[in-house]
Amino acid sequence: MRTWPPGRRPAMRVYAEGAWRRAWVLQRQDWPDGRTAYMLDVLLPSRPPIPGDPHSQDYFVRTYWWGTGSMTPVKRSSS
Repeated sequence: MRTWPPGRRPAMRVYAEGAWRRAWVLQRQDWPDGRTAYMLDVLLPSRPPIPGDPHSQDYFVRTYWWGTGSMTPVKRSSS
C-alpha cells in the first residue's frame, strides 16, 4: 500500500455519478493477483450546488480498480 501526505497527493479524473470528476489519491493498493486499486477522495454533489458556495459539494472516499476506464491521471505526486 502506498499513501501520500496532504498537499502531495496525485490527482485523478474519475467517472462517478454520470460525470467526470476530480479526485485526490489517498492510497494505492497493489493486490497479490496483480490488480491495483486506488482509494480516492472524490468531489461529488451531495445536494444541488449553490453558486459561489464552495461548501455546497462534499468529498466522499471511494475505491476504484485501475484499468476499468473509470479514471485517468491528472497530476503526478510532488513527492
